[in-house]
Amino acid sequence: MLKIDTHAHWFPPEWVDLIAREGAANGAEVGKNEHGQVTMVAPGIRMKPSFKATYVDIPTRLKLMDEGRVDMHALSLTSPMVYWATPEFGLKLSRAFNDACAAAHLKPSRISVHNPRIIESRRTTSRSTMSRVTMSRSGLTLSPGRGR
Repeated sequence: MLKIDTHAHWFPPEWVDLIAREGAANGAEVGKNEHGQVTMVAPGIRMKPSFKATYVDIPTRLKLMDEGRVDMHALSLTSPMVYWATPEFGLKLSRAFNDACAAAHLKPSRISVHNPRIIESRRTTSRSTMSRVTMSRSGLTLSPGRGR
């Protein structure tokens, strides 16, 4: 029988790098802990996450999955999410997360993305984009626009 962890949080490295580069300019307190891991405190977020390798690095995750005899992880973003950010930076973070989710499917038998998000502010989302978003049991789907 397959062992699937459907509640596996993940911060893509590209997402963490974006936080490290641009988070402070967008209202977050960004730093590093004694282990050299990026940390942040975002406006309105109580916790101070550190982005540990177990939550960032896919090879590290696969090793831990093997040790725990877990066959598959369904990955999802967790706090601090993107809601704290300005609409423009939230969109940038969302795109980084979504792009990394697509790349994570390089190990499709071991990694799945649970409820991939297209998180965009109403102020930055065009009507044509929103008309292409469909909600389903497996999450959000963005269909290609006309003429693409």
